[in-house]
Amino acid sequence: MATDTLIPRSRRALLAASLGGLAATVSGALGRPGVVRAGVDGDVVLGQDNFTATTTTIYRSGDGIGLAAFGSVAGLNGYSSHGSGVSGETSTGIGARGESTSGGIGVHGQSDSGAGVDGLSTSGAGVHGVSTSGIGVDGSSSSSIGVQGVSGSFVGVVGVCNAVLGIGV
Repeated sequence: MATDTLIPRSRRALLAASLGGLAATVSGALGRPGVVRAGVDGDVVLGQDNFTATTTTIYRSGDGIGLAAFGSVAGLNGYSSHGSGVSGETSTGIGARGESTSGGIGVHGQSDSGAGVDGLSTSGAGVHGVSTSGIGVDGSSSSSIGVQGVSGSFVGVVGVCNAVLGIGV
């Protein structure tokens, strides 16, 4: 059926058409959830990338953990293109700590070209290992030296056995 555009419409017909369109829009909006934008007030939005040009700091008053993250592969992952991926610092305790209670590795270091784990101290041991029933510090290599000690002014490696009949140096 062709519509003749030359026939003028009444005000009543135009008003009815407008109200019908408005009613359709309102009923469509009621049937679906509206768009929600979280984080515009500075909150971190879960499940989304959050960008900032400054450091985000979380302070916890009192004793206890400041931030806890749990995951099936990694609880917390840090990445940096020019520095430390994860940094830990303390004035009196342990700067960074790893623990395993089921036979895994407490702290793991890996590198393609440098040291996997590096320790540095100005007055104590750079790396310290203790075990109550196994090897305190273990080193192995499939193609080079397993453990190496170098000193500029003293002995590079010292081994001591505290057992009565043990063999040691």
